[in-house]
Amino acid sequence: MTAAEDRLAPFVRWCEENDLTATPAADSTVVTYLMRQPSVTPQDIREFADALTAVHLEIGLEDPLARPELRDIVRKLVHLTLPGE
Repeated sequence: MTAAEDRLAPFVRWCEENDLTATPAADSTVVTYLMRQPSVTPQDIREFADALTAVHLEIGLEDPLARPELRDIVRKLVHLTLPGE
């Protein structure tokens, strides 16, 4: 398991428990997951975003955060600038 896969494991488990697909991740799945976390810091979001991107790219899928709509939503949720901006 890569470091990114390890960091993304809670998201994957949550998706499995809720009968959702982790990869490729739908915008609604990512947003719902983030909003349902009991406490999340900007650093948590950065690590999640990095892991989400890395895992998708490692398996040959589009980076979900490359979609402007999802980037904007995540940015608004945590009031931070995502990597690469």
